[in-house]
Amino acid sequence: MALPTRSRPDPNAQGAQQGTAVPPPPPSEEDAEVPPPPPAEEGKYGKKKSISESAENSRAVAMATSPNRRIAVAFVLLICVSMSGTALLWSLKEVETSDANGKQGEEGNEGEHGLTTLLLVMPEPVGENCSTGGHAIMTGLDDDRDGVLESGEVLKTSYICNGNDAQSTTIGQPLTDLIPVSSGNQTCTDGGLEVRVGIDDDGDGNLSLNEIDATELICNGVAGNDGDDGDDGGDGTDGTDGESQDTLMSQDSRATVCGNGLRMRFGIDDGVGTARANDEVLQADEVHSLMVLCWVDSWNHTFAESIAGVADSFSSACDQRIDYEDWFIFTAITSSKGCEPYISDGTAEGTSILKDINIAGESLPGWSAGFTIWQGLLWFDADDGINGRELWYSDGTSEGTQMAADICPESCDSTPSNLHGYGDSLWFSADDGNNGSELWTYDVMTGRSTMMADICSGPCSSEPGANGWTELNGELFLSANDGGGTEVWAYSDSLRMISDFGEGIDAGAGQVTGLVTFEGRVWFDADDQQSGREMWHSDGMDLSMLEDMSGDSGSSLFNDDFGAHVVKEKLLIRTGVSGTLTSISANESTIVNSSVLNIGAGSDRPVLDESGNLWFSCQSSTNGMELCISDGQAAGIIWEFMPGNGNGNVRSLAVMGGYVYVVAEGMNASKNTGHELWRLTSSSAAELIFEGQDADAADGQVGLYGGLTAVANTLFFSFDDGMRGHELMQMGFLPSGPEYALMSPPGS
Repeated sequence: MALPTRSRPDPNAQGAQQGTAVPPPPPSEEDAEVPPPPPAEEGKYGKKKSISESAENSRAVAMATSPNRRIAVAFVLLICVSMSGTALLWSLKEVETSDANGKQGEEGNEGEHGLTTLLLVMPEPVGENCSTGGHAIMTGLDDDRDGVLESGEVLKTSYICNGNDAQSTTIGQPLTDLIPVSSGNQTCTDGGLEVRVGIDDDGDGNLSLNEIDATELICNGVAGNDGDDGDDGGDGTDGTDGESQDTLMSQDSRATVCGNGLRMRFGIDDGVGTARANDEVLQADEVHSLMVLCWVDSWNHTFAESIAGVADSFSSACDQRIDYEDWFIFTAITSSKGCEPYISDGTAEGTSILKDINIAGESLPGWSAGFTIWQGLLWFDADDGINGRELWYSDGTSEGTQMAADICPESCDSTPSNLHGYGDSLWFSADDGNNGSELWTYDVMTGRSTMMADICSGPCSSEPGANGWTELNGELFLSANDGGGTEVWAYSDSLRMISDFGEGIDAGAGQVTGLVTFEGRVWFDADDQQSGREMWHSDGMDLSMLEDMSGDSGSSLFNDDFGAHVVKEKLLIRTGVSGTLTSISANESTIVNSSVLNIGAGSDRPVLDESGNLWFSCQSSTNGMELCISDGQAAGIIWEFMPGNGNGNVRSLAVMGGYVYVVAEGMNASKNTGHELWRLTSSSAAELIFEGQDADAADGQVGLYGGLTAVANTLFFSFDDGMRGHELMQMGFLPSGPEYALMSPPGS
């Protein structure tokens, strides 16, 4: 069977800049510089393994789980072999060459043709690499362009070893054959390998045709494209080979993914998304293929009390939660330590304090900035009791949880907030004690913090990013107040103002919708003191109002929690006093459904399901506050938790494993559930799956603190059972899909 893959952002696309350097180790406490984040090599992630080591271990572990089951053994073996081959193919990346520019002169010669990747399979004798013999798979670039992979051209060698010694074979052992595929094959035009997997029914040590259970084709890489024409000037010297990112494999039994099973992941260390490149850690955004073997289809766990008795373990100031590389990191209160950060792998024994940051009190992590992931690290604010509230980071280990920058020296607070990752830096607002809350960056590679601009000069604060951040054409867009009102600004090499609605006018840019990129422009809301608060947009140069949707000086947009969302090539916003859903496309606005009102009122921000539909709370003239859905073209109530005019009072929403999870107050038969946990899809009815208190009209207050947080295949939330106060609960479900295999328990 072919490995499932998920789409990966183009590493050459605009967005995160690809770093090539790993930051140096942190200096001693006596050094003046604040330590940069260390690369995570051990600890929570485990030690990096080579492809051959990981593939060998994965196959051995998986096969050992069910030695007497023919299908399971063959299936697991095929998975490991296929994933080894897939990882091998990913390593066949073209090497870029470039010519150095000469002095101005005649046009340079046409660049040389790109080099071709080659693959060579040779028998591997019994020895250190394969204790039972097997095959060595060598890959490299055809440097001399003769079509033959020579020893000096080999860049990487991987091994696929025999499952057993042919001289001591027994009936029922798994076998693997590698058959070269010549060029011109319908599937592999440049040749490759056919991997055959089966069980040795007759015990002769050979995989006969009637013993083959599964096959997989692994194709050679295609020839490189022609190089571009050289720049004007004399012939330049040959450029050096371009850098390539390593192909990584990780293997673990993370309980947030499966309550009892094995997970194997492959990817390239290219730093896409929020990951950091070339740090030898396979982060979630870098994973291209996944296979999970699981022996349970659901799991749940009630966490122990942080504070004994009816006292709550959370508060409105201590309820931060985030999915960090399939670990659950959260803040909780204990009677001895106060509010500090904790980490969990989804098990009771795998849950512990991440670090007691403030030994003398409580650090209240994320109190002003929340939690943000960037360059493979978790960023937040915290107060260690010595340096005040400053910027911190964590790699998921206690020793890797450190203060990043002491922006306001000694014990004063810089109170970093509005965190946003851009390039190799974290951007945020902070107060150094002299200039107010201004625009700062922290370079993840060098560990240096810099004030980028004093937008509101003097002690006043510009609060950059308070109304949002976005990116367009390689530029960073943000909101900031220069003392004459909140405007939209852009930064590439320097900071420049995009909007200017007049001295003394508080434009309030992004106060309602925030900043969002759509149809090649940055969209935001603002009041020009003529048309009221309306939608505006800019390409970074010109500035235009969409239209005066109210038709007069009154505002069309009002402060709410709905925001702006791109849904299937439509931009959805809330308009009018009644809160109607409106779509924007091609610079025109359309009311989606005039009977759907008060969208987004009373609930957390909307969520997008796996099909790209937007889920949110709303009501109509005949229904109370219920759950709605929109595909950008139409909108309506999808489920009524309370019949008639009763309010379902939808609160928190989360998406996981093909379901939308909802905290709502509903009716289960004739019983009022209070705020409990439900789940549904766009084509199935709502199902009550958890009650914190099951008496009629009793309210478990699910998700009151921190809402719902999905981590891999596990949902975390707080609830009150009426006896222990608000404590933590988790529920896990194995999703359907080709990357997840539900196996019988070992020995069954």
